[in-house]
Amino acid sequence: MSLGGVARNVAEASHRVISCHASQLSSLLVAPIGDDAFGRLLYEETAQLGMRVDGLVKTQKRTAVCNMVLDSHGGLVGGVADMDITAAMEGPNVAEPTSVIKSTRIIPAVAASLNVTTTKLAPISFCSPNSLELAQLFHSAEALDLTSHPAWWRVMDSLSLGSAFRSDLEQLARRKVCDADSSKGTLSFLIEEGVAQMAVKLLPFFQHLTVKCGEQGVVVVMRLSGTEAARSLWAGGRSDTSQRSIIAHGHSNDVVILQHFPPHPVDEVINVTGAGDSFVGALLANLLQYPDTFLNPERLRNTMFSAQNAAILSLQSPYAVSPLLSGVQ
Repeated sequence: MSLGGVARNVAEASHRVISCHASQLSSLLVAPIGDDAFGRLLYEETAQLGMRVDGLVKTQKRTAVCNMVLDSHGGLVGGVADMDITAAMEGPNVAEPTSVIKSTRIIPAVAASLNVTTTKLAPISFCSPNSLELAQLFHSAEALDLTSHPAWWRVMDSLSLGSAFRSDLEQLARRKVCDADSSKGTLSFLIEEGVAQMAVKLLPFFQHLTVKCGEQGVVVVMRLSGTEAARSLWAGGRSDTSQRSIIAHGHSNDVVILQHFPPHPVDEVINVTGAGDSFVGALLANLLQYPDTFLNPERLRNTMFSAQNAAILSLQSPYAVSPLLSGVQ
């Protein structure tokens, strides 16, 4: 048995990475717990890890529990979950979607925001879906006609992505996923599975998309406003597929960046349940320390390296979040 829970895993991963770099910073898990044995265990174990517990809200509901069946490689086969307690949280809440079903819950809020703003700023600054969640987000946005909204067209027109962007993307797609391991194939999945196209079309809603592609690495797709681009180290940059990078400058000085980060080698996989959570937790910890990470190509590379390393450590641990994350650089 492990404490688990995606949000808790992310909070623990963030806590472990932050604690070895910046003692004045902290991560806070805001979640309801029940007045039961599991709730008390969760509270006590979280406190023993040195994490903040002031965000744990006691309710009269049962503490969320999930029973999972894993295969011999640590992969998820199936499970049964009781998550009704999450409905006990009242007031405005912000949650990072972490499954195909839950990933679309943010879309109605995005739709509402488009009707009350005239700016080109994305309603959501950061989103970290896996490739399946990305597709579900996109199709849900399409189903609500958000990709026909005037606000969507304003942003897409300002990006002025044309033949040069498509040519760069096609060239990038011919590269190997990993230069050191040809068995992983090429980056053709960016086009064939629509990962790049869907991410770009979601940029009016999500400014920074960090797409987790499993064994195919990580793809960051983001949009910088003209003001942000001018003070960033991306200013004046050009596409360089040898560095797995595409940079497109719009006519309004907005910049679209697509950057692929190859997967790290994994010698042994023990448990896959918290790898993605560890990646996001480490990423958020780095963003907390360096808020301008997305404006600095070198810092972004270092941050992704750290986050991918955190995921590897958890893949090789019997725990959802490896205790070794406390030493991640």
